[in-house]
Amino acid sequence: MKTKNKFKFKYPRFLNLILIYILVYIIFTKTNIFPIETFLSKIGYFGSFFSGIFYAYGFTAGPATAFFALLAKEQNILLCGLLGGLGSLVGDALIFRFIRTSFGKEIKYLSNEKIILAFVKILPRWLKKHLAIIIGMI
Repeated sequence: MKTKNKFKFKYPRFLNLILIYILVYIIFTKTNIFPIETFLSKIGYFGSFFSGIFYAYGFTAGPATAFFALLAKEQNILLCGLLGGLGSLVGDALIFRFIRTSFGKEIKYLSNEKIILAFVKILPRWLKKHLAIIIGMI
């Protein structure tokens, strides 16, 4: 006979994502990132690419900006920027793929919640059509 779990969360992946955000915040505010800086400068232009990957994630964008500033002293700034942009593209693609595959069911389930349906109902028609564009610009 199966027993029911008393502590079942309705959206466990979203809870895990929030916990990861908190953990990353603690790690990047309480630790020294000098070893990462040294590593990125030693691997040359690959460091620019990896800094770009870090730049795509919200909590690591600040340190990635600092890494770019440090790498720009040693590297061609145009090539560093292009490789960083390519790294950011790869990072965004990885995040998109992760969210799409891991959170697809929960997002679909969340879209059927009463509060979300009520919110969508009160939005003006023109805003519904252009909401994705507006959010993309933000």
